[in-house]
Amino acid sequence: MIKKIAYLTLLLIVVSIISCKKNDTTPPVITLQGTNPDIVTFASQAVYTDPGAKVIDDFDGTLSYTTSGSVNMYSAGKSIITYSAMDAAKNASSSKRTIIVNAAPYISGFFTVSNYIISTFDATYIDTLSVAIDTTNIINFKRFGTYVSANVYGTIAGTTITIPQQTILCGIPAHSRTFEGAGSFSSDSVFTINYTISDTSLVYSAHGDYVRN
Repeated sequence: MIKKIAYLTLLLIVVSIISCKKNDTTPPVITLQGTNPDIVTFASQAVYTDPGAKVIDDFDGTLSYTTSGSVNMYSAGKSIITYSAMDAAKNASSSKRTIIVNAAPYISGFFTVSNYIISTFDATYIDTLSVAIDTTNIINFKRFGTYVSANVYGTIAGTTITIPQQTILCGIPAHSRTFEGAGSFSSDSVFTINYTISDTSLVYSAHGDYVRN
């Protein structure tokens, strides 16, 4: 009888423990390492170095994770890497990192520009291409299309530099000129930008061949 009571008491304790055990309904927590967004310079490395993540679950402790998405270090723009994890109870979570490949530092520097009006050589001049402050993939030209104070800006996407339409007070004598154009680059040393200029009542096409000094 005593053994039976002891057995029943033990059984009740086990049942009580099992019934009181909390169900795991909480997904794991993913903490990204490094910065988010992560800004990297175009062609600064052949393959993007992922800072990684840490995953902690309140039941299972440290867990592994999987990633999806890729980064092309030779194409200016934004990419997304998604980190995913699941605990033993099948609770899932995910987190995303934005990676910005910034080509402005890659392109910036001092260049000798050979300027052509249509296909006729016009002039050679020195231009400075600088990185726009607090932005990515924006490049500033100190002198564009031979004009003094033609502080034109360009946007960079993939391997294309686009000069959005913009009107600048420039030249000697100074008056408003409208610039627009585009060009592509395969290196940081040599590229061409084709553009149009609206100069008072005259509109003409031109291009500049840029060679790094």
